[in-house]
Amino acid sequence: MSQTFRQMFNLAGRKEPLANFLLLVGSVDAVIGSVGNYGTLLGLGLGLVGVAIALRWQSIQRRQAVVLEEPSAPIRYLPPAPPIVSPRQDR
Repeated sequence: MSQTFRQMFNLAGRKEPLANFLLLVGSVDAVIGSVGNYGTLLGLGLGLVGVAIALRWQSIQRRQAVVLEEPSAPIRYLPPAPPIVSPRQDR
């Protein structure tokens, strides 16, 4: 396995662990169902793959919407600092 493919797989696994888990389980179920002539298992696997793809698509859409809604002005969490007054006073 190439290094770039491994990095992409690890990055996607960290961002969307539920979708990746459903994709893996669904694809294994679909393969077992098709090889073993189990139509119900094949249908369940294909359904899980579809749900995983839908979750991933929804996550991508949500991420793109957040990027588009960035505020133009920076958010300031603290009020501006008061001017520093010298403790030394002329007498």
